[in-house]
Amino acid sequence: MRTARHRRQRRRLIARTGNRKGKPGLPIQNRYLCEALAFAPEYGRFYLLGRCAAETPEFAMQWLQARTRHIADQLDPPASHTLQCWLAHLPEHEWALTLLHHGRPYTHSFDSDGVHYYLSVRCLPKAVRMS
Repeated sequence: MRTARHRRQRRRLIARTGNRKGKPGLPIQNRYLCEALAFAPEYGRFYLLGRCAAETPEFAMQWLQARTRHIADQLDPPASHTLQCWLAHLPEHEWALTLLHHGRPYTHSFDSDGVHYYLSVRCLPKAVRMS
């Protein structure tokens, strides 16, 4: 008969390893959290302009580019031009994909009319799969 202590140890083992046999679980592909934020220093707070969970780095960058286009359409021409240049800069996007494929975050920031904008993608590891 199993004691309460044994059952607690078993639950901890399952929670830690992801399976009932105590073997390490198999990692599942990472997910990527994409965010667009604006920071208004005069109010001292961040505003969420958009958020998305992506399954691949490529989809994460596509979302970031699409959101950047939406933001650029709403800004004055000088700031909009800066974002259009970033959108057209393919080496920067390749660098971002390289970072994301290696589990590193990517952030692009710019300023417009005293507001700081942050476009970022970071890796969120998924739970382990039962083996």
